[in-house]
Amino acid sequence: MAAPTPEKLELEMSVHLENGDDDQNERVEQAEQEARKRLETKLRHKFDARVLPIGIVVYLMAQIDRSNMSNAAVLGIKDDLDLTGNRFNIALTIFFVAYIAFEIPANMMCKRFGPRIWIAFITFGFGVTTTCMSLCKSYSTLLLCRFLLGLFESGVQPGLMFAYAQFYRRHELGSRWGIKAAGGSVAGAFGGLLGSGLGNIPQYGIFTNGDGFSSLRDWSPSWLVE
Repeated sequence: MAAPTPEKLELEMSVHLENGDDDQNERVEQAEQEARKRLETKLRHKFDARVLPIGIVVYLMAQIDRSNMSNAAVLGIKDDLDLTGNRFNIALTIFFVAYIAFEIPANMMCKRFGPRIWIAFITFGFGVTTTCMSLCKSYSTLLLCRFLLGLFESGVQPGLMFAYAQFYRRHELGSRWGIKAAGGSVAGAFGGLLGSGLGNIPQYGIFTNGDGFSSLRDWSPSWLVE
């Protein structure tokens, strides 16, 4: 049997080295992928602990504010503000008129200023508007407050979606959005109970006039506090 030539030996050695380099490169790439997955998981959990709860709280507060009219109706707002005929239904509907009309402009503003500024602004806006609703003394002021509430809350849903999209991938966004949407169910679960409890709080201090009578209505504390 003939001995291998030097050229053949050199070729076999080079093939062996190439195979070894390929195996080593595969191990390095696999280790890098595992390290990247661990880093992504750690970062995603950090987002879940810091970013996700903020959106849940904002959406929860928005849901409570927009559904408070039913609590106020039970506590006597129809009689106090003379909401006879279709007035109460108009006060409910005007919220959605503003909500639909300003949803697209709200998206544009969110893209222009960024969710960090825009969501903070609209959250402050619908919070102040809800507080002002507790001071309504007439039907016209109630309509104005409901319109402004719809204006500010029109940017909540698209703003939160835009904000979450900055932190989560497409396949991760669905589950987080579902968790956020559960906040609306929580609002419906205890919103009525909270409104009923606040409506039966004894009035005192700044809520009473010089004669000891309440300067606010029974339905006012639910909007003032919530």
